[in-house]
Amino acid sequence: MLMSEHINPVMYTDYSGFFRTKDYLIGVGITLVVVTALVFVVPTGGASAAIGYTIVAAIGASGVLLSYGNAADAQIAMDISYSDSYLGGILTGTPGGGKIGLSMVVDFERETIEVFPHSGGFIGYSDGLSFSTGIIHNYDSEEGYTGHFVYGEGTYYAGGGHCWDPSSPYTKTTKAYYLDFSFSKKPGSLNTGYDYYYDSLIRIDWGN
Repeated sequence: MLMSEHINPVMYTDYSGFFRTKDYLIGVGITLVVVTALVFVVPTGGASAAIGYTIVAAIGASGVLLSYGNAADAQIAMDISYSDSYLGGILTGTPGGGKIGLSMVVDFERETIEVFPHSGGFIGYSDGLSFSTGIIHNYDSEEGYTGHFVYGEGTYYAGGGHCWDPSSPYTKTTKAYYLDFSFSKKPGSLNTGYDYYYDSLIRIDWGN
């Protein structure tokens, strides 16, 4: 039976004209995990129609950016995070907000997917579950998406943000611009903060 040499598990592109079921199912699974995580907040978050629309917008934005990443061989990030002021006191030892989450980096240039856990604290206001998706610049495949990052963001159901690694010159450092979507009963956020990204938990290489 003829098999493709590699298949893109996000766009399901079979470059040789043949199809590998296993790789296709990996792609379907990734999509379902992201969508399920978003839909899960509807019964748990006291969701209103506005939150429902926000979920649809978040899924649509992810699709657009993944399509762009596939066409441009770019790196696309998708993140699910939870923010809480009480959690901030535990994580940082000081009054303020705290955040924990998981970031998935889809690297179309190197044909890899990695998932990075992160935690940190912020100054300002942010509460509950959020989802963000954006474009990464100056991505280092050796270091991945690990290390220190600072960020600023603002949303009211939907908004945007920017994060970067402060340990290198800004023009050369890893950074991302992203759309941010809030699924909290209090959907507004305006904050600046710090996150530490740990070593990847999962790595999928669909190019080999």
